[in-house]
Amino acid sequence: MHPADEQVDYRSLIEAAEGSGMIFFALRVRPDVELEYLSGATEEQFGITTSAACINPAVLHSLLDETDRRALSEALSLEPGQQTTLTLTWRLRSGRAPVTRCSLRVRQRPDGSVLLEGIATDITDVRQRLESEEERLRSLAANSCDVAWIQSADGSTLTYLCDSIERTRGITRDQALRQTIADMHPPESAARLVDYVRQVSEAVQSGQPPPEFHGEQQYYRADGSLMYGELTIIPHLDSDGRIVEYLGIVRDVSRRRMYEAELTRLASTDDLTGVFNRRRGTELLAAAFNVHQRHERPLTLLMLDVDHLKMVNDTAGHQGGDVVLTGTAGCITETVGNDNVVARWGGDEFVVLLSDCELLDAVGVADRIRLRVAGSQFDTVGRVTVSIGAAELAPGEDLHAWLVRTDRALYEAKRSGRNTVWA
Repeated sequence: MHPADEQVDYRSLIEAAEGSGMIFFALRVRPDVELEYLSGATEEQFGITTSAACINPAVLHSLLDETDRRALSEALSLEPGQQTTLTLTWRLRSGRAPVTRCSLRVRQRPDGSVLLEGIATDITDVRQRLESEEERLRSLAANSCDVAWIQSADGSTLTYLCDSIERTRGITRDQALRQTIADMHPPESAARLVDYVRQVSEAVQSGQPPPEFHGEQQYYRADGSLMYGELTIIPHLDSDGRIVEYLGIVRDVSRRRMYEAELTRLASTDDLTGVFNRRRGTELLAAAFNVHQRHERPLTLLMLDVDHLKMVNDTAGHQGGDVVLTGTAGCITETVGNDNVVARWGGDEFVVLLSDCELLDAVGVADRIRLRVAGSQFDTVGRVTVSIGAAELAPGEDLHAWLVRTDRALYEAKRSGRNTVWA
């Protein structure tokens, strides 16, 4: 250590070092290299006396691994006025590996010599706590049903992805990290994310807070099926307001979607026949009626009744009646296809809504239904027939009047002898 009169130049370091537990040092780097000052905390932390380290600074240098040695050597070439911060890990003979955070600055003295001044703070405990906390968070993320991820600022590449991706999509973390947006999502979901990145970019350029993303997205699974996920994205900005990355989390809601779809089906479907129930049929009729009001496209309604179903129930039991109702519903849907509405209206009644279909064509459809039913053999029952009434929606007619008129047509079909179509 140099005499006190030579230490006036860094007296503030000496005063700050007293009792602080931090290591303060002053290293002359030009014109030659010499450790001019080193505080006493070095012995406490590294087991090396201050005098020994000042005589042979290489003793300290040898305790660093190769990467940290290179980082410290690069700091020696800094120009006056420059400063930097390094995190260094030391490998002591005792087996300890303390970590220090070093704040360095370089200044030139009046005599032209260049001094590197530094403060080294022991952050070993802090680092261990952070690593422990990071491990806990990684374990939590890996065992969570949610998938946490980080994406590059341009939105094109995943830079982090937790292991729970394998449970949700059936692919490994490494496979997912190599995927593009188009590989992950069907076109509509992919386009939604691309548009979101564009919105964020425009907001940042205009100085506005960037929006977050909250919505449901579809993801491809390894087997080609779709996973539904509730996605949240938060843009991460630096101190200058620039996008650094995107932080996201996805919750697999596929099972919930499946349950919701099943509840919707149960609420709108007739349990016995599988066609729409009356409540859902009424909703669809009203929707079609409203479309007709705006566009005046032809709509024709068929109302169908199984002839003598009570007799079937009396002779073959209600199970026989159920066979007839199920078979009749099948004959109707097979005839009209999936583009038209079929609903069970009552005990033995069905309605069929034929869109973009005028009355003459609708009568032809109704007759094909009648013939298909009459030509079918129903288990335990044999053959049955149906009567059908048909009515095209008239200009200015309301929904109730239309239904009443169709019901009257059905009544006439039955009154005329059954197994017929009346319009």
